[in-house]
Amino acid sequence: MKARFFRTLIFTLSAIFLFAVSYASTTPVIEINPAQSKQALSFSKSIKIADVEHFLGRKMTFGEKIAFKLNKKKAVEKFSQFSDADEMDGLAVAGFVTSLFVAPVGLVLSAISLSRINKNGTRGRGFAIAGLIIGIVFTALLVVALI
Repeated sequence: MKARFFRTLIFTLSAIFLFAVSYASTTPVIEINPAQSKQALSFSKSIKIADVEHFLGRKMTFGEKIAFKLNKKKAVEKFSQFSDADEMDGLAVAGFVTSLFVAPVGLVLSAISLSRINKNGTRGRGFAIAGLIIGIVFTALLVVALI
């Protein structure tokens, strides 16, 4: 009975680990030329509803105007990230690796790293999320084992 429990536990942990590693390695990285990024950023900031209406040859509906403003905001955020996304956040990798050995510490490092990535737009989001997942699972298992 005990051996079956440990086999199930090891199988579950290895499945979670493989999922987290595959998620971290398959997070897409879009490479964009810095000159293209700056040009797209300036275009995204300067385009107006009147320009789109002129291009379409008709007035935009209320819903189209709202969608335009939301998409314009997202485009400006994304293109400004590409200009700063040249470096990898080292804390994300450290949080991922640390969560494998000392789960609570890795959990905290990954959470801090994810916050920094969302603020600065650097790369490493996959490692931070994988570190969070592994840190949460291993910390929960540690708490259950101690109780």
